[in-house]
Amino acid sequence: MPTPIVNFSITDPTQTTNGDNTVSITANYSYKNGASFAVCVASNIFATPGLAGTGTNTDVIPMAAIEVQPMATGPYISLSGATDDCGLPNGVNIIAKTAVVSGSNKGTATGSFNLAIAPVTVRPDVYSGTVLVYLQEL
Repeated sequence: MPTPIVNFSITDPTQTTNGDNTVSITANYSYKNGASFAVCVASNIFATPGLAGTGTNTDVIPMAAIEVQPMATGPYISLSGATDDCGLPNGVNIIAKTAVVSGSNKGTATGSFNLAIAPVTVRPDVYSGTVLVYLQEL
């Protein structure tokens, strides 16, 4: 499956800027009966948080400005300081804790989310960063 890319065009830094693409996910799982799982989006906890400028400037769009809209509906939630069922820092549930149906330990979890950038003032540039999707057995 190709890596989904979401682009933003910040034209008014006083307004939230929505991404141009809804990210859809499908995860196949095989868990023991009685297990639970969750699907979460989190900042890349292994790299510098936020979106870094790729040109000559050192501006960073901070993780606090990155927002997720679970299941592509309802309110947006900032990744910064968020908590999720996966137990990750700066994570947001896409599919909250779900029990595997007894006798049916294999299945598919599907979901989607939108990304947005809260009001932020940065110099014009191309900014790059990563958010990760986790399917976590609980």
